[in-house]
Amino acid sequence: MLRPSDAETALLRDEFHMREEIQRLYDESRDRAQASDWRGHLETAARMLPGLFILESADWIARIYGRMGWSYIRLGEQRKAKTLLQLAEGYDEWQAAANYYWASEYSHRCGEERLADECLRDFRRVCEDLGLPVDSRSDLELAVDFYKRLSNLERSQSSFETKNNQSDLGRYFELRARLKRDPRAFKRAADHYEYAGLLPYAVGCEVFWHLTDALTLERASERKPRYEKALAKMSGAAIFADENIRDLLQGFLEARVLACEAVESAERAAEKPLEAENVEKALGAVYAAVFETPDGTTKSRSLARLAAAVPHLAVTGAWEALIDFVDELSHGICDVSDETPEELTRRLDEAQLFLPSLSFLATNHQEDKEPR
Repeated sequence: MLRPSDAETALLRDEFHMREEIQRLYDESRDRAQASDWRGHLETAARMLPGLFILESADWIARIYGRMGWSYIRLGEQRKAKTLLQLAEGYDEWQAAANYYWASEYSHRCGEERLADECLRDFRRVCEDLGLPVDSRSDLELAVDFYKRLSNLERSQSSFETKNNQSDLGRYFELRARLKRDPRAFKRAADHYEYAGLLPYAVGCEVFWHLTDALTLERASERKPRYEKALAKMSGAAIFADENIRDLLQGFLEARVLACEAVESAERAAEKPLEAENVEKALGAVYAAVFETPDGTTKSRSLARLAAAVPHLAVTGAWEALIDFVDELSHGICDVSDETPEELTRRLDEAQLFLPSLSFLATNHQEDKEPR
């Protein structure tokens, strides 16, 4: 097998700016992936590999194999994806574990549940090989620990631009935010994603920053501006790949705004009985947002239909309880003398804990409750 001498490697690396060219190709490949140009991403990523082999950059070979595997998952070519994920293990186990975890997310989003489960098992297996405590920890707990360690390792061994590793820092803070329900961690994740050039993920984390921060507030008048800010942030923003999740989040935010309006109207109705009509209108609008178009016909992109495509959400007790409760609104259970708007808000709060983000479906499933 032909191999360049040390002198040739030095010439290629320095005289022809090989590292700079690989960095340029990496930036291009990331942009293609964010545009859902999976074939273009594969072609660009493949052009990086000869230079990475010359530089003997094992961790980056594993990283690129993983990213190519993710594209093949999106293209429905599972066999090629699994081959690349397995090959990555032979170069760098840390990157290989990250590849498996992210491949599981991609597989779930493509409806490839069997492959998703296989990748999660491989993620746990490689983590155990790396010495991480695996037993008795949920996938999400393990992922938070793993990404913290990976980020520290990448910071100490960075071989290209430091912004390349900001994506894993973003993943660490976002996963931690999902585990701990910490709005500040969502904001930190957004900052790291933005620095990495992953603007759609940054937008998604800012949306969850507002959503999670609103849970710390009691009054609807305080919460409503948070939801409106999140909606404004999503408006016109380029969203990576999963438009159904974007639409789901937008629909949920719209329902949250309407629920706040229902609560505010109910509070005013105590002194102004005519306000009762506004309570009914707001609750009716929530029902329409979940199940119908304004003219009363069922639409294919209703909130309920969008959620049905996300099994991690649709089968949770909290989401089922919310959908059942909203469905009952059409049967006239609303009475301004009762606490229907407050109950709707409470059910929205519980369902929100299981919402997918633009980056992750992972939630703390152990805290799900049976429908009541």
